[in-house]
Amino acid sequence: ASCNNNQQNVQKNYLAAYPSGENFQPGASVTITFTKVPEKLKGLSENEKNQVITFSPEVKGRLFQVAGKTITFQPEKPLAYSQRYKVAIHLDKLFNHPQEKAFRFEIKTVPLEIGLGFSNMTPFRVKKQAFAKITGFIRASGPLDIEKVKKAFTVKQEDKILPVKILPVDDRSFQFVTDSIERTTKTGKITASLDGKILGAKSILSKTYDIPPASWFTFLQYNLVEKPGLHLELTFSDLISPDQNLKGLVYFQDGTPLNLSVRGNLIKVFPKIKLNGAHKLIIKKSIRSIAGHTLNRDYVINPYFKMAPPQVRFIGKGNILPGDKKWIIPFEAINLRAVDVVVFKIYANNIQQFLQENNLESGDSWALRRVGEYVYHKRIILANKSEKADNKWKSYAIDLSKMVKADPGAIYRVGLRFRQNYSLLTCDKGNPSGNFSDSTNYYTSNYYYPKDYKWTERNNPCNISYFNSDRFKAKNFFATNIGLTVKNPGDHQYKVYTRSLLSADALGRVKLTFYSYQNQKLAEATTNGKGEATVSMDKEPFLIVAQRKYQFAYLKLSGGNALSYSKFNTSGVKAVKGLKGYIFGERGVWRPGDTLFLTFVLQDKQKIIPAGHPLTFTVFDSRNKKVFSETTTQGVNDFYVFRVPTKQDAPTGVWRAVMKLGNDRFTKNLRIETVLPNRLKIKMTAASNRFIPESKKYLTLLATWLH
Repeated sequence: ASCNNNQQNVQKNYLAAYPSGENFQPGASVTITFTKVPEKLKGLSENEKNQVITFSPEVKGRLFQVAGKTITFQPEKPLAYSQRYKVAIHLDKLFNHPQEKAFRFEIKTVPLEIGLGFSNMTPFRVKKQAFAKITGFIRASGPLDIEKVKKAFTVKQEDKILPVKILPVDDRSFQFVTDSIERTTKTGKITASLDGKILGAKSILSKTYDIPPASWFTFLQYNLVEKPGLHLELTFSDLISPDQNLKGLVYFQDGTPLNLSVRGNLIKVFPKIKLNGAHKLIIKKSIRSIAGHTLNRDYVINPYFKMAPPQVRFIGKGNILPGDKKWIIPFEAINLRAVDVVVFKIYANNIQQFLQENNLESGDSWALRRVGEYVYHKRIILANKSEKADNKWKSYAIDLSKMVKADPGAIYRVGLRFRQNYSLLTCDKGNPSGNFSDSTNYYTSNYYYPKDYKWTERNNPCNISYFNSDRFKAKNFFATNIGLTVKNPGDHQYKVYTRSLLSADALGRVKLTFYSYQNQKLAEATTNGKGEATVSMDKEPFLIVAQRKYQFAYLKLSGGNALSYSKFNTSGVKAVKGLKGYIFGERGVWRPGDTLFLTFVLQDKQKIIPAGHPLTFTVFDSRNKKVFSETTTQGVNDFYVFRVPTKQDAPTGVWRAVMKLGNDRFTKNLRIETVLPNRLKIKMTAASNRFIPESKKYLTLLATWLH
């Protein structure tokens, strides 16, 4: 009892917040907040810091001071699943003369839970042999190693092991595909097995799927799909004939209007109105397969159309909030009466450190605590008490300027969170609401899971387990009126352009500072009145910081952040000795006998070529025979025009134009082709030999291309 009293006194006098309970996430860090600043922490070496918090069983990691009173211990690798850890905070290494040398508590990590299921069957044939392809899913409550998943998973047809492909969706979800399933004259069975013990879970899962006979056309299953638009997917055992009218063959018993589409062995049913609850769907046996078989019988299914679960999302992709007075952030919500707005501030003097591991639009990692802290949270009411769920996304907006005091250069990470009692859904009493006793963790953790969390109930919006950090949204914003564009022509030269985001006018007197990845200053410059600056340096910069009075802007210059050229033709060559040249014509294809009007344009910024220097222009035909040559010294603003005549019997093919300028050559391929005009053969016929007023009022028209 004395020890417990001592620990309680230590907790009261030294600890403001620490993790506890049996719902700790293996990938999370251990964050401790004290009631006062640990005065001895700054004097500790790295090795001594890493021994401030110890675990049993042993856990290796690093300790960071993320705020004056807050420290975080980040394990080198995720903790084990379903493991109880005894944790000790060695206060004697942090404070002078503490009441106790250490404060001890326990945490238990959540167990690894796994799920296995089949998605769909697709029939196909190789020659005359019928086969089927089966797809399915593997899901887990935590990250999985794909190599372990491959080792733990098998698919069998009877006693035969089938080849299977496993494709990652993310680190917790995988899709499996097996397409070597033979269909015979009898019903077959597929068994998928997942040995959870190999993955770190306690369960071993097994699922079976019946494969119908090759000659049997039957209805297999239906799935309720949310995108694009809520609809039903009906799966059949064979490909469905596309040349039949399905109206009256698939319909809702209550007459709900719908649209139907056929894709392979699927019929997609799109209700024209939003549905809620059970709606009986009739499937008639008159539906035909592509082989001409009809369904074995009529089917009646009773799909339940659920209301959309509570969700939030930000509108747009941008992160910059221009303007000085209002910082409006739009968002949307569905079936929610309120949201909690949480603001995390990344301090201006920590921006370079933050951008080393994150981009302006990201930052979900535990390392955020090193560069900032939570500064604000508030509940925003979205609907009155009498309002009910209507399954509609509705738009809202918050004004960040009313929530935080402007700090020049800071980045604000705005989070939207919601609790179970914010939901507009009407749930059965059989779904317990759970306890909400961890409000501090709810507001300040990126890994929030409620106290009574169950992974198997994570998708049930009527259970407390649905309301976890996986449902929350967060986005980075920073307020600035400075627009930055940077071009890199090569040789570590950077051209910077600054514009006002409010008026698009050029911004002069903007201070530009270039930093390396190691946060070392490489160069400085100031934009001119046109909002332009050119900077050269010996080392490739990582970040540019722009400042104009109290306005800041940031732009990472590492290669992965450059605009993608994948959709543009950016081929070309580097300038030779500072010279650039280009040959172009008035069109792309010429006929024999035409005159080619060709122009050569020269760029010589360094004035390497003296005035009056001769240029020789030569054209070779498709047989590499010289057909034209001209030397000139006359050009207009470095534009040189040549008229190249061709003969009527000139050979067709790819010709070549060459411009010789000293020792430099510039070339272009020219296409000389015999181009024939488009010709049509048109035939019109009447019902009789002659078309007279008494004959039918239509003609038959047949048109064919002539080549």
